[in-house]
Amino acid sequence: MSFPLYKDITKNANDLLRKGYVSAEKYAFRVDFDTTSVSGTQLTPYLQRNLDNNIEGELKVKCGCKDLTITSTENTKQDISLEIAPSKHSASGLKWILNASSNVTELVDKSKLKGTLELKNDYSNTSLTIEYPIRQSASQKPVEGKTTLNSVFGSKDKGFSLGFDSELSLATYSLNALNTTLAVNKPDIDFALFSKKKFGSSNNLVVGVNYFQKLTTSRWTDTQVASEVSYDLNDKSSAFALGLAFKPSDASTIKTRYDSKGLLGFLYTDKWNGPLTVAFGADWNVLGGAGLQHSIKLTFK
Repeated sequence: MSFPLYKDITKNANDLLRKGYVSAEKYAFRVDFDTTSVSGTQLTPYLQRNLDNNIEGELKVKCGCKDLTITSTENTKQDISLEIAPSKHSASGLKWILNASSNVTELVDKSKLKGTLELKNDYSNTSLTIEYPIRQSASQKPVEGKTTLNSVFGSKDKGFSLGFDSELSLATYSLNALNTTLAVNKPDIDFALFSKKKFGSSNNLVVGVNYFQKLTTSRWTDTQVASEVSYDLNDKSSAFALGLAFKPSDASTIKTRYDSKGLLGFLYTDKWNGPLTVAFGADWNVLGGAGLQHSIKLTFK
């Protein structure tokens, strides 16, 4: 089995501490559909009301054509994109992805082309992406092209991996960001040391550690805990987050988290009979601020 991409090295901890909560998803109500036609075409539309009461939605259509997968996306902001990629990696572990995107009302200023190459094997997973505007309007501020390179190396048998993620400006050929992670992954435990460096006007360096573990208890099954502590070397400030998840039943999951900003989060997910899954989330800043915010998500799959 090949290594995950860089963004997925600490997926277990990140999902428990961030995924699904109101503070991360930024919506009050959302309906998702995921359906596949007899011919194999997959439709995944969604409609949501954001915390500022704006309504937005998206329609994604994915279909196969010989050995290719074609994905088209359009949303209520009139953003459109078309992506073409092989259905599987080649025997050598190589895969290319080509994506063109724009906005219906601003075709000149927001058209861009993005190409990605992925190479994976039993010991590494590397992804190179180049993104550049197709056209530029002389009256508008130029949109800089950029390239991102991320790679993970290590041994799954020994349970360790080392990865980096970088972003380079194609206008100045200078680094915008460089992130690194050293992770230890065991069947029930993930442990990672990370650093996040930004260059330019927002020059800062954050270092930290996160931890994830599956617990076995007599009362609850699939209990999970996660924590993350980080320190900003420029601002001389620290941050932390703690999370807990457990399954009262095979069909339901409860997650909760708390961080150093005083944000307390709660998420309850229940798989009903049939295709419907219901998720209820609530965030409350115990130190004051926005107060209680809640969300409801319905998923039909």
